[in-house]
Amino acid sequence: MATANGKSVNIAFLDQTAPFVQMTAGEGRAARLKMVEDKVALDAAGLGDTGSYYRVCRLPANAKVKRLDIFTDAALDTNATPTLSLDFGVVFSDSTIDGTPVAYQGQAPHNAKNGTVVSPTDPNHNKLFGSKAIGAQLGVTEITFNGNLVDPLTLMETPLVDIFNFVTGQGYPQSGPGFMDVLVKVGTAAATANAGNLYVRAIYSE
Repeated sequence: MATANGKSVNIAFLDQTAPFVQMTAGEGRAARLKMVEDKVALDAAGLGDTGSYYRVCRLPANAKVKRLDIFTDAALDTNATPTLSLDFGVVFSDSTIDGTPVAYQGQAPHNAKNGTVVSPTDPNHNKLFGSKAIGAQLGVTEITFNGNLVDPLTLMETPLVDIFNFVTGQGYPQSGPGFMDVLVKVGTAAATANAGNLYVRAIYSE
C-alpha cells in the first residue's frame, strides 16, 4: 500500500500557472442552474411501433445538461414479459421562429458526433442519454449518464451543440444555434402497449 495524493481534472487546471487557466461558468466554475419540466402523452399505438418518436422538454442548444430525470404515471408495457425500450437523445427544435437554423429544424444530431443531422427515425439518431427499458410504472429515474456518447464530465460541461461538433464555415464552434428538444424514440416496441404520460425534468446551465 502507498499513500495517494491526487487532484481532479479541474483542480489540476486551476493550479496551473503557465499558462494560468480560468474556468468558464458551468464548465468547472460555479454557474446558475436552470430547470425545465414537461410531459408528453405516449399513446398505445405509438408504443407498439418503432417508427414512433416524441419531443419533450425544450432546451437552448448551448445548454450544459447537469441532470435529466424521467418518470411515468402508468405502466407503458403491461405484458408479463415487457419488451418496451425507449431511446433518449436530443433533436433540434422544429420551430421556425426560435432561431434554430432552417437546415437543422426538426432533425437529430448524428450519433457519430460529426456535425451532421438525420431524421429522428433514422437508425443513426443520437442516444445521448441512452436507452431505458420501461414496463411497469416508472418512478423518478435519473438517466443523465445512461448513454455512452461522451464521458460524464464532458456531458456536464459541454454545450449540447458542441458535443455533436457543429461548427461554423471557419471551423469554430457554433454559438448555440436555436433550441433542442429531448427526443424520445421507441427503440423496441412494447409487447402489450399501454398509454401513459412521460414526465421529463432537465437541469442545465448556459
